[in-house]
Amino acid sequence: CQLNNRGYKNNYDEVTSAGASLGYNGLLDYANWNTYIDEHVQLAYDLHTINEIIIIIHEDCGAYKAQYGDASYNLQKHYDNIKLCTDTLWTKFNSETGTIIKIPNLKIIGYIISLNGCKLTELYKL
Repeated sequence: CQLNNRGYKNNYDEVTSAGASLGYNGLLDYANWNTYIDEHVQLAYDLHTINEIIIIIHEDCGAYKAQYGDASYNLQKHYDNIKLCTDTLWTKFNSETGTIIKIPNLKIIGYIISLNGCKLTELYKL
């Protein structure tokens, strides 16, 4: 619903991973989340010539609780993980110096969504 409201109606690939940016950053004890996402971005570009990556994390995430403990809902931790994930993806896929592929006009946006799905807030953008 939130992506539809932002003009992406039926025009996006969706990939889900527990913890999203947290998992991508390798902060949990599970391997290869970043490889999974990197390969999906490359495939999406090859198939659909994407130029935007959107990262959406949600409040009260169980992966954050696993990483940080019961006091896991901390907006700063979400922001820090979105920023690190976004910056890393930028390094791998930007049009000038991308280390995996170079995606022209790449934009990366990180959001946090409320548990009820009614509020999507931009946290970081490149």
